[in-house]
Amino acid sequence: MKTEFPFVKIPDHLRDAIGKPDEGTRMYRQYGKTDEMHKWFDAVDEICEPEGSISPGGVCGYVDVSRAGVHKRLKEGRLSGFLYHVIKDSKFFKNKKTFGDEGRMPYVFIPVSECKAWRVDLERNASEEERKRAMMGDYDWDGQVLKSPPLRKWQRKVKEEGK
Repeated sequence: MKTEFPFVKIPDHLRDAIGKPDEGTRMYRQYGKTDEMHKWFDAVDEICEPEGSISPGGVCGYVDVSRAGVHKRLKEGRLSGFLYHVIKDSKFFKNKKTFGDEGRMPYVFIPVSECKAWRVDLERNASEEERKRAMMGDYDWDGQVLKSPPLRKWQRKVKEEGK
């Protein structure tokens, strides 16, 4: 008998701090400057209590899957992820924002409680073929699913939020 997956609950008072989820997923994206990141991190920490959160690379080691497997599960909405994209003011264009880091890769944290549940599920219920699929994912080794949406979309979003 398959039980419901124990996703972390997002309290209403923390929704603004962690951002909105991508459509059809549980990947909550937030955009902000480096000096605003502590608010996001504190919110993620509170949501993931008492077990905490872990990076996607840590998930690989704990659950015994590949990065591509983690990315696939995030993309399918079967794992919660909290992403923070650092933005800064453009050097060339006034009132324009750019990413503060190269490659548009965000900081990412995943709840440990969900990783534990995934590992238990794989150990108890997964066939060899399901384990291989979890290990290989959809071959997203570079984490394309984590990268920010196309430039215009995130700039519009940041502008609407008044950052």
